[in-house]
Amino acid sequence: GCKTIFVKNLPYELTEEELRTAFMVYGPISGVRLPSWQHTSNFKGFGYITFKREESADIAVKKSGVLTLKDRRVLVDFETGEAKTGYIRSEKKKGKAPNSHTYVK
Repeated sequence: GCKTIFVKNLPYELTEEELRTAFMVYGPISGVRLPSWQHTSNFKGFGYITFKREESADIAVKKSGVLTLKDRRVLVDFETGEAKTGYIRSEKKKGKAPNSHTYVK
């Protein structure tokens, strides 16, 4: 039951509109988010797409295994809220303050 997917290995010059256009073939999209670094405002190379229907997210994950954007093969998975290797995760499970974060190596 997930409507949001995680997309990584995105080209750094990719726009939200280009990502939306690439994934709208899987179904109606309610939102696209491309995180950027606070200190440089540069795009981090990954993003999130939220579909209006769970079925659309299912199709996107299953069918986009061969998707290439601007000569880069992108990797797609369901956004589960779990930390992805190399990204920030919440320390809530370790008994630390709910808003504290650590970097995963």
